[in-house]
Amino acid sequence: MSRRDGWVVVTVQGEIDLSNIDLLRRDISAAVDGAPSAIDLSGVTYIDSQGLHLLHQLASQEGRSELVFVAPEASIAAELLRITNLSDVVAVRTQLPPAFQP
Repeated sequence: MSRRDGWVVVTVQGEIDLSNIDLLRRDISAAVDGAPSAIDLSGVTYIDSQGLHLLHQLASQEGRSELVFVAPEASIAAELLRITNLSDVVAVRTQLPPAFQP
């Protein structure tokens, strides 16, 4: 997690599944804390139904600040965001804007 230009950037790596979903949910919630947020899914290699549910929860939170998912075009995350129509609810970018990159 990092903060850039008033945004929180949360980078997720590896798998998002039942084995880590509670920890990931807690960590993202603590990091975001109502701030405009970019969830970088570029390093995600697998997402199960629990991971998809978490992304849906993040996308549909009422009263939340701006949210962007970052998922390269050919990634598993981008494909799941497309087929579940989450990309219609939340902006999806293929890469972090230059101002957000380390």
